[in-house]
Amino acid sequence: MRQSTGGYGGPSFRIAKGVSWRLGAFKAQSESHEELRAIDQGRFTLTNKRLIFSGAKRTVDINLNKLVSIEPYSDGIAVRTSGKGKTQYFVGIDPRQVTATVTMGDRVYQEPFTGLMLQYLIEGLVKQQE
Repeated sequence: MRQSTGGYGGPSFRIAKGVSWRLGAFKAQSESHEELRAIDQGRFTLTNKRLIFSGAKRTVDINLNKLVSIEPYSDGIAVRTSGKGKTQYFVGIDPRQVTATVTMGDRVYQEPFTGLMLQYLIEGLVKQQE
């Protein structure tokens, strides 16, 4: 995200009708910063070989063997892949709507689904391919 600000300072003298002489200076300052913005909404699919995001504006298809790193968040993950300069963010999991059910014997546990769980699922699939 880039933001620019600036302004002019100095007097203006009228020489004739429609003709002015300006003295002074103009100063501008440009500043850039990173900002997360919602770009698209869609379906996130994880297979044994690929991570796929299908949205209204774009589709992202990432081979699991091209993953460099995964950073978990409470509502999603950040993914870095080889051959791609920018980190891709997949966030927006609503833990009230998405849960993981774990069954151990006769016990059943319901846990809110988080980015950490998603990271472990992806890392498990990558290890299976090795």
